[in-house]
Amino acid sequence: RVTAPLSLGLLAPVVAGYLARYPDVQLELSANARVVDLIEESVDVGIRAGRLEDSTLVAKSLGRVASMLVASPAYLNRRGRPKSPSELSKHTSLLFGAQPVLRLSRAERVENLKLAPRLLVNDMDVLQAAVLAGLGIGPLPNILCAELLRARKLERVLPDWSPPPTPIHIVYPSTRHLSPTTRSFIDYVLAHMKLPD
Repeated sequence: RVTAPLSLGLLAPVVAGYLARYPDVQLELSANARVVDLIEESVDVGIRAGRLEDSTLVAKSLGRVASMLVASPAYLNRRGRPKSPSELSKHTSLLFGAQPVLRLSRAERVENLKLAPRLLVNDMDVLQAAVLAGLGIGPLPNILCAELLRARKLERVLPDWSPPPTPIHIVYPSTRHLSPTTRSFIDYVLAHMKLPD
């Protein structure tokens, strides 16, 4: 049993590859916006995005996901292109997470912007759709933006500034004996889940 964040698209080809390699394994993958208690809910493995809270779990890094601020060309042509983080307060913001705060950094400088987002959502697919629809400016992972930037469906906003990268870990209980199947899944994810920064 595996739990992972919503919209972690990088995991899909890894799961497919694992199941193809181990045809006798049954896998239950639950995508959740909440942090699942692995021990309480009898889950073998978790994929976690962001800062880890539970120090009783064994955690192995899978890398970090870099993000950028983007908007549709239609939105930027209509509302203008901000030239500094402070100008974002005059724009419609679309944010991911539970807090209406956007953190941006450039070199050693960090800005924590408290915004009044039109959309605050914990599903990256919904955020991406809203940005593509021209509803405002939002942070998206680079891996979700690359093709859309090339196709000119999105444009980078404040290219010198970026949200902090999100660390991704695979976690499992330290108190539980790992079955060979669970160990094979952990090893497969560690070997095949490549996260570009």
